[in-house]
Amino acid sequence: YRCISADKSFVAHYLQQGLMLNFLPHYVGYDNAMERLKAHWAVYKEVVGEVPMTALSLRYVDRIDIPCPEGDLDLNKYFTIVSKLPDGLAAHHCYQQYWLNDRDGDIKARVIWSSLDNLPGHFSFALDTEAILDPANIMDPLEAWTRFDDLHAWCWHVFDHSLTDTCKKLFK
Repeated sequence: YRCISADKSFVAHYLQQGLMLNFLPHYVGYDNAMERLKAHWAVYKEVVGEVPMTALSLRYVDRIDIPCPEGDLDLNKYFTIVSKLPDGLAAHHCYQQYWLNDRDGDIKARVIWSSLDNLPGHFSFALDTEAILDPANIMDPLEAWTRFDDLHAWCWHVFDHSLTDTCKKLFK
């Protein structure tokens, strides 16, 4: 089953193999999202019964619109996660994917940096970060909510270390 809010800022997918929630612009923040997840999990459990959470995942897709500079765009001025282009070459479309591991825990992150269709007067990119705990095998929802906090912290860590201070100022 798929449920969409009236303002189309929220989509819930109820599947036999799990529950997936999507928060679209305008994102209301992690705390509000977790409250909604807890409510939907309670409904999901009523339908499927007591089942373990075998995997947890938290994903953020951030759109980054950089005003067109005079001359060439220096990607290294905005991103720490992208490969350096050889001198004299310019990229038309970009896509890079990384799998990163949390050294202190059992969380993995799939990080995709890619170009998007440009907004007028901008170069547009996506930073797509998904933190994953798999296998999880969690029966206690309180443990799951704590582990979602861990996933959130890891997503923030990856986001924070993937962008330069110049790029982060674009979000303010």
